Amino acid sequence: MFEPTDEARQSGEERQHAFSGSNILVFDTEGTPTQLFPSDEPLLTSAKFAWTGILVEEHHLPPVEFSGRTADAHLIAMHFRTATLEWFLGGHPETRRMTFGSLDIIPKGTPLGGHSKDETEFLMLALDPSIVERIAAELNAPRPVELIRSLGVRDPQIMHIALALKAELEADCPSGRLYVDALGLALGAHLLSNYAVHTINHRHNALLPTHKLRRVIKYINDNLTEDLTLSEIAGVVHMNPFYFSRAFKESTGIPPHRYVISCRVEKAKELLTDDELPLVEVGLSVGLRNQSHFTTLFHKLTGLTPKAYRDGVSSKSRLP
Repeated sequence: MFEPTDEARQSGEERQHAFSGSNILVFDTEGTPTQLFPSDEPLLTSAKFAWTGILVEEHHLPPVEFSGRTADAHLIAMHFRTATLEWFLGGHPETRRMTFGSLDIIPKGTPLGGHSKDETEFLMLALDPSIVERIAAELNAPRPVELIRSLGVRDPQIMHIALALKAELEADCPSGRLYVDALGLALGAHLLSNYAVHTINHRHNALLPTHKLRRVIKYINDNLTEDLTLSEIAGVVHMNPFYFSRAFKESTGIPPHRYVISCRVEKAKELLTDDELPLVEVGLSVGLRNQSHFTTLFHKLTGLTPKAYRDGVSSKSRLP
């Protein structure tokens, strides 16, 4: 059996770290990693969050030229302003006029270069190809998955996912990794269904067996203080995250990340009946790491801030 050299091992490790680490990276012709746009600091970045399999950056650039690079991730750019771009992808120049909502889908390994004639503002998503491959494996789809390069397309579902990720970053990520896991899976499944050479229908309406649903619900409630991931919860019942997410929603009517948030809020309501427990401690006790996240999610589900809810409970308890 062929054993990779130390240099090859290091190269693979660097690329894996490059994707799961800080900013979105690309590789020059010698395989050296570099930032997507070395001269630019992103307006927004997911670099400081422990997201699994997806990196997100927002950029605002003057007219710029770049060439001679590839990515180890599938790249999806959503444009926010009108601009004319000339791409050199795989040696073929293509000029596109981008407007708000225009999307570029650039598969892993595509030789990437080009220049913009105007200022550009866009959100760049880098999706780990293994997410798409795992979904394809579950669906018995042909592998490796080959995505089709698509420039300047309109796709409401990808736009929704991109804006949801942007909003989560702007709010300092109150919903946790579980929410981003769900968005990453949704993006991977959508790419497989709509932008692969061999597309596949992944409709799935199976319910979780009652005993598995009970086990999952118990695990969630026993671990509300943790930053749960979709893979971790699905692993409790030995299921693939892709199928588990759909089966859970079919069984409960809501996706796993929403269920976890509702459990956290319900537990917080119980704790808020204790006037002596500081609000920050209530938030920490249900897995919300700071007061802002606690207030945001509690208000979203109840229409009240935690303090207003506690004051209301206290006033009712004083009534004769």
